[in-house]
Amino acid sequence: AIRKFFIWYALPLVTGTAIFIWYQYHELGVWFAFFKQERHWGHEFAWPTFPLSTIHGPVMLWLNALALFVGFVSLVALIVRGLQWLRSLVPDTNRVRLFSFLYLTAVLFITLLFSSTWGHGKTNVYDANRYALATPFFWVFLHHYLKEKEYTYRDFIVVFIVSNLFWLMFGSYLHIMQFVYFGFNTAIIMLYMVYAKKPLGWPAMAIAAFNFFIQVFGFQLYLSGVPFT
Repeated sequence: AIRKFFIWYALPLVTGTAIFIWYQYHELGVWFAFFKQERHWGHEFAWPTFPLSTIHGPVMLWLNALALFVGFVSLVALIVRGLQWLRSLVPDTNRVRLFSFLYLTAVLFITLLFSSTWGHGKTNVYDANRYALATPFFWVFLHHYLKEKEYTYRDFIVVFIVSNLFWLMFGSYLHIMQFVYFGFNTAIIMLYMVYAKKPLGWPAMAIAAFNFFIQVFGFQLYLSGVPFT
């Protein structure tokens, strides 16, 4: 199993990275040019500074928090599957799902450990939403938790508690409006969980209406030139 891992996964990854580094040196004459440029933008290893923030302000912070929560759920799923594999020695046969969870987990760690602290002196997570949610890997994540899962009342309670503990990384609940602000994310997650309970149709309409509203709202901000603060 270890030999196959190195041949089919590690070797292509290392080879591709080496070719990428060499090609940039061939074109620019600078070794590790990409990594040096990323360091210029503040993307270098650093322990996260809490509460997590964003230069775009509350208009975007909730969406980044939701993206990182997706990465957190993916991490938990990988740990559970790893423990199951150790007990049964039967690997996960759904490689697309496994790779998607690995990608979303990587987004979580890269965002927390390689982000800048512009603007607020806190770790800036403003890129998390497009790295996680605007990818095909997120659709694999959604398919798994919408099509392959059924939820009980206990699941809703667990999600409510865990998600609200997770939002504490973005600010303490010193005011009721902060709880409502991040509680909106929890409500969205639970709405998708309700949608997974077939044959209910109204959650699909609510999800579509919410996404339409966010698209129009964001597009209006873009056209009006209003800064995301």
